Formats: sequence, structure tokens, C-alpha cells
Amino acid sequence: MLGYIVAIGLITVWYYICKNTGDKNHKSFLIGTAILMTLFYGLRGQDVGSDTVSYIAMFLEDGSVPLSGLWDYMWKEKSPAYVLLEWLFYQILPFPQLWLLATSAFFFFIFSNFIKKNSVDPYFSYLIFFTIFGTFQMTGIRQSCAMAVLMLAFEQIKEKRPVKYLLLIGLAYLFHKSSIVFLPFYIIGKRRITDLDIPIFTVGIVAIYANRAFVFDLIKSFTSYNYFEQLNHNEPVNFSIMIYGTTLLALLLCVVLTSRKKRQLIEQYDLSQNANIYSYSKMRRLFQNDLLRQEVRKDGELSLYSQYANAMILASLFMPLVAINGAVRRIVMYFALFMILLLPKVFREFMDPQIRRVCKIILGVILTYLLLSGVKGSSYEYYLFF
Repeated sequence: MLGYIVAIGLITVWYYICKNTGDKNHKSFLIGTAILMTLFYGLRGQDVGSDTVSYIAMFLEDGSVPLSGLWDYMWKEKSPAYVLLEWLFYQILPFPQLWLLATSAFFFFIFSNFIKKNSVDPYFSYLIFFTIFGTFQMTGIRQSCAMAVLMLAFEQIKEKRPVKYLLLIGLAYLFHKSSIVFLPFYIIGKRRITDLDIPIFTVGIVAIYANRAFVFDLIKSFTSYNYFEQLNHNEPVNFSIMIYGTTLLALLLCVVLTSRKKRQLIEQYDLSQNANIYSYSKMRRLFQNDLLRQEVRKDGELSLYSQYANAMILASLFMPLVAINGAVRRIVMYFALFMILLLPKVFREFMDPQIRRVCKIILGVILTYLLLSGVKGSSYEYYLFF
């Protein structure tokens, strides 16, 4: 487990070096951390992670397919885009360790760009990712490639480019079928959170958990998760607490911020009407005013928090299925990834700087503990270089 502690330490040291040298836009920190993570994940030994040996064997097998049979072979596999890239890479550099480095670089440089564009605190976002999702890139290379493409797709939602979004979803699907679950997020992500979302969310989680076998049967045909996997019971509990807790936090923030925005608009409206006092019934009538509803919808911060909350709701709705198949956690991660944007934003905007500093240290210790407790006793426990 020493390797993981050293990695966290190096990220932290590099952050403070960059901070003290005037790296205001975090460019140096993000590039340096992407290189560090590429080396950490790409130079791991084949015994680190439950699937590393399988991915090395897959690389050697897929790369040796003759050109004449490549097309048919690709489409017999679950991930044709991944197989094609493997084959092309193998023809130039037939070394599995270099392939692990290449896939790690592909993921982490896109991830760093995603952080740069969307996070208010890149160091905190990287810390959350490494501690909560740290083993993901080791055990799910095809899915991490799909997730990298989905990060690019998210930018198309922000830019309102549905055609590019669909093309990127299609590309992600060719890396791993499970990424198709992200398709509705172009619409769902824009949905506004209301007061009713919390009870509906609670009922939805209970309903899905009660019927988890039936729901899993519905989704397994297009996610390729049609096998049963035994679970490490400690990890799902910790992971579930993080997912459900962050989702509830996001929902509460959306409700509170929406209420605050409405009150601000009502006060502005009353002042414009030269009214000093307004009753509850008048407030209710004003809430129905189309102009006020439109103004609330235009609020950028509310839109952003709603997007994060909707992503976390989707992550939570998939969590009960982990009880059937542990690999569903990887689907959860497509949406839980927004946790790394939400938590730093909450810390930045709702806490005094001194309190924020203390809370970040406490949360950092908790996250590190979760990482170490998650890898203890597993194939990730002892990090070894190739």
C-alpha cells in the first residue's frame, strides 16, 4: 500500500510547488500530475489489479490477428474500437507495458483537461478521483477509455452540440457497451431539481433495490454485464455511503439555492412595484409568474448544481445493482465522476477559507483511509513496478 501513499504525497508536493511558482491556471500542475499518473498506472506490474494479466493477454492475442481477418474479429468482440487501437499499436510497438502506458496517458490527459475546464480546485478533484476511483483504470482499461470519451461528450452538452455529442457517445460505445447509459444525460442533465426530488429519489432507490434482479436483467443486454461476480463486501459499503451522501448533498443544495434565488427575484420584483411587505400568498402567486420562472432557469450556478445532482441521482439509481454484479460499479462511475467537480465547488463557495482548509485535511485523511481499506487484502494491495 506504500505505493499509493507515495503517489498521493507526490501529487500533493507537486501541487504546492506549482502553487508557489505562480501556476495560476493550474496548467503545470495538471500536466505534471497526468504524467505522474500515467507512469504510476502504466508501469505497474502484471500482478497489480485483477485484470492486468487479462489485458496483457488480450493485447498479445488481438495484436496478432492477421489483417485479412481483422474486420470480422473486431465485431465479434465487445469493444471493436479498443481492439482496433490495440491492433494498430501492436503493429508498431508489440510491447504490453507500452500499451498500458499509452492507455493510461489517453485517459489521464483527457481527464486533466476535463478537470481544467470544470473544477474550481484541480488538486482536490485529483485527490478525490485517486482515492475513490483509484483502481478503476487498472481493472477496467476499456471502460476507462470509454469514460475519457464521455468526458469529451460532456463538453458538447455545455456547448449545446447534440450531433457531436451523439458521435462521441457512439465512439464510447465502441470502446465499451456500458457507456450507452450516458446517452440520455444530454436531456436529463438539464432537468431542474425541485423540492419533490428528494422523496422521489428515496422511493426510487428503495424500489430499484427491491426489484434489483429484474432491473439488472433489463440493462445487462446492452451493458455486457451478464455474469455474476462475487463482491468484497467492505468496498461497496464505503462506496455506497459516498455516492448516496453526495447525491443527498447535491439535492439539498439545489433546493436551498433555488429557494434563495426565488426570494431574491421576489424582493427585486416587490421593490420595482414599490411594495415593502409581501404576504406568503403573494409569494406563491409570484412564483407562478412566467418571467420569474424563466429568470430562475437562466441562473448559471443553479444549472450547474442541477447537472451535478442529476448525475449523482443516476449514479445512485444504479448502486442497488452492485448487489447483483460488482462490475456495475463501473457504470456508476460514469456519473459518480461528477462528484470530483461537486465537492470542491461546495467547499469553495460555502465555507470560510480557514474552515475549508481544515475540512479538506480531514476529508483527505478519510479518503486516503477509504483507498487503503479498499485495496487491503486485494490484488491491488502491493503495488509493484513491471
